[in-house]
Parts: sequence; C-alpha cells; structure tokens
Amino acid sequence: MRYSVRKKSLSLVLFICMVFCSGISNTSRAEEESDYSSDEELAVYIDDPDYRIEDGMAIEIVTNTLVSCRADARAVIIPTGVEAISSTAFIECDQLESVIVSEGVKRIEPSAFERCKNLTSIVLPTTLKEVCYYAFSGCNFDTLIIPRNTRLQPNLGQSEWYGVLDGCKVKTLVFCGTDGLFLPTTFGNIKFPADGSGQLVFWGNPPEYFDLAGLQFNYKGGEVESGTFTICYPAEYADAWAPNGETEWNGLPMRALTRKEERKLI
Repeated sequence: MRYSVRKKSLSLVLFICMVFCSGISNTSRAEEESDYSSDEELAVYIDDPDYRIEDGMAIEIVTNTLVSCRADARAVIIPTGVEAISSTAFIECDQLESVIVSEGVKRIEPSAFERCKNLTSIVLPTTLKEVCYYAFSGCNFDTLIIPRNTRLQPNLGQSEWYGVLDGCKVKTLVFCGTDGLFLPTTFGNIKFPADGSGQLVFWGNPPEYFDLAGLQFNYKGGEVESGTFTICYPAEYADAWAPNGETEWNGLPMRALTRKEERKLI
C-alpha cells in the first residue's frame, strides 16, 4: 500500500515537473518571438506554423532550411539541425561580420551572402556539399577555406558560366582538396588585394583538371580592383609541386607555405 502511494506521488511530481518545464519552454519561445516582432526580416515568419525562430533566424521546419536572419545580426552561428541556407537568408545583411556554419549544413544556395560587405569571416563545415553561384559576391574575407568535398555550382547561362566566387574579395583562398576540383571559367573574377599579398592555396597535389584562363587573366590585371597573387601549397606536397625547385605553375608564381602560415590555416 505504501509502495503504491509513493509511486502515485512520484508520478504526480514528475507530471508537475513536465508541465512546468513545458511552460518554461513555451514562454521562452514566445518571449523570443515577441523580441523579433518588430524585425522586418523575421516578423512575417513568427506566426507561420511552417517556420520556427531560433537564435534570431527563421528556419523552415520541413526542409530544415534557414530562410532569414534578424536585420541587426553581427556574429552568427547557424543552429544545429539546419541543412541548407537559402538565397534569401543573409543577402544584403549590412551589419553581418562573422558566420560559423555548423556541421550538418549541406548546401548554400545562390546569393545567400551576396553584398554582405562587412562579412570578413566565415567558417564552412565538412558536411558542405554545394556552394552555388554568387554566394559570396561583395563579401570581404581575410581567409576563405573551401572544404574538401565541397563542389562549386555555377549557373549555366546562355553565353557564360557565372562563377560561385565572382565579386568576392579575399586575401587567402584555400581549397582543402584538389581531387576532382571543379571551378568555373570565371574563377578569375575573384578580387585579391591590390597590394599583391593575395594567396591561392591548394591543400594537396596540383589539380589535374583545371581551367587556368581565368586565373591568368586575373593575375595579369584583368579584373578591376584585383592585385597579383601567389599559388601556395603545404610543404608536405613540395615533391608534387616543385620536384626540381620550380617557382612557377603554368606561368603563375608559386611557393610552399611557411610553418607559421600552415599553423594559422590549420
């Protein structure tokens, strides 16, 4: 009898705790949503059951796609569970300065970060499979690292390939893998610093299939506001890049990274 009473009492306590915790959760969510009710980027999603608001971002529930971010965002960490970043997510987000794209994100859609002029830092996950055209146009990165298995997806127009990295300003651009590397012909439209301090780093052997026309065009000053750059590689790949001490690759200057530079990138 006593055991039965204790069991009922325990069940009642657990039930109360569940109700209390649920109330806190709902209140917290309501408070978060009310905080963004006046935000022009998020207001439209607050009462829509197809979306949830998390950390100042609107996420489509069915597809786990991030579709919008609060207007005043400066430093953003993409919430866990997001699988894609849509074309409308951050476009022209003027105050955005840094982004960490969490593991699990597989696709960044066209123009997702276009014209985020103050965006200087972005960390991409190893799960990222695709980055589409104009994704970073108008951004201004110190270092942009493209993960090993990430494919750059251009837009096939009637007369040209529109590059994924067109209009992107970057000092050090790193490709973590060179096997099966695919870059559109307008790759040369990347803007390296005018002072010639730009670095294009291939973390692996020299790519076998690579259209150099855009790179050479860019290096010769063909792209407005872009300076010369150096092809760089880790010291462990020196035998593949410079077996006889070469300092050029297809007419472009190249060298091994210093240990300090490698540590910074790692």
